[in-house]
Amino acid sequence: MDNIEIASKGIQRYPVAVRHKCLFGIISFKGLVWTDHIVQIVNLSILGAGIESVEPLESGVIWFKKRVNGYQCGVLKWRNPSGPPYLAGIEFLSLSRHDEEYLREQVSRAKPHDAVPDPEHIITALLAAITNEHP
Repeated sequence: MDNIEIASKGIQRYPVAVRHKCLFGIISFKGLVWTDHIVQIVNLSILGAGIESVEPLESGVIWFKKRVNGYQCGVLKWRNPSGPPYLAGIEFLSLSRHDEEYLREQVSRAKPHDAVPDPEHIITALLAAITNEHP
């Protein structure tokens, strides 16, 4: 327990015992373009995850290939542009079952470096999730 860090919001972050690869896609805020990434999770909290990447990451919506801490979706909240390794922080998002299924369907259609189909609906669902979690 000596390695526990306190995040800026007063939330405890726990380092992972064994770092493992995490695969996810990012729908960038700039241009709503899909890109695939492989990162290492370095710490977890109840709100999110700290990651390391060998390449810089764009801010955007994260879609985990496999759930992390029970979450399928998140937002890249901060990133350190100096690296490698590039450090970043993901805040988990809770979507309704309907919105998660819709986003899963859209993600399955997305091809790397292409614009995501139907971005208006996705943005509306994400804004609702953020608003509900952060009144």
